[in-house]
Amino acid sequence: MRLIDADALKLEGLSLEKGCTVLDMALAVIKSVKEAPTADAKPIVYCKDCKHTTGSKLKCSKFNEIQMSGLHFCSYGERKDGAE
Repeated sequence: MRLIDADALKLEGLSLEKGCTVLDMALAVIKSVKEAPTADAKPIVYCKDCKHTTGSKLKCSKFNEIQMSGLHFCSYGERKDGAE
């Protein structure tokens, strides 16, 4: 799977009024998606999967042992060994 930059899709000028068929439009959209640049994105690491989180109460070593929810995440997140 590849994440794309949806803002970079080039779909201007597609219209059934300009003689394009639905198939022409669908093929143009598919081509545009294939040619779209890859987004600069990093996967999110949730606190429950982070190596900085310790104990059953999910305390974060990066934030002075503040208790976190398993659904929280931050820019310091690093995946634990074996976490998916």
